[in-house]
Amino acid sequence: TPRQILLQRRLGFPQPAYAHLPLLLDAQGGKLSKSLRSAPVDGGDPLPALRLAWGALGQEPGVLAVTESAPRLLSRALDAFEPNRIPPRDYPLARE
Repeated sequence: TPRQILLQRRLGFPQPAYAHLPLLLDAQGGKLSKSLRSAPVDGGDPLPALRLAWGALGQEPGVLAVTESAPRLLSRALDAFEPNRIPPRDYPLARE
């Protein structure tokens, strides 16, 4: 972030607001990532993964409960997102 801020200042761009997003952790406390071969999002049905991510970001789960398409879900999420609800710590992901 410091490098981006320096570059923004040198180029005369406004500095955006930054936020820390916690890591998602598996049941053993390890981070989920592509490099560790974590399971990918199901391209045929991304809604469960999107809802899980929404909850991991501390957002109100009911906002997305009845949304049945990814574009509509993302639109609703954009309108309802509250950055102050993001948890300050890494999030253990419990899959059912």
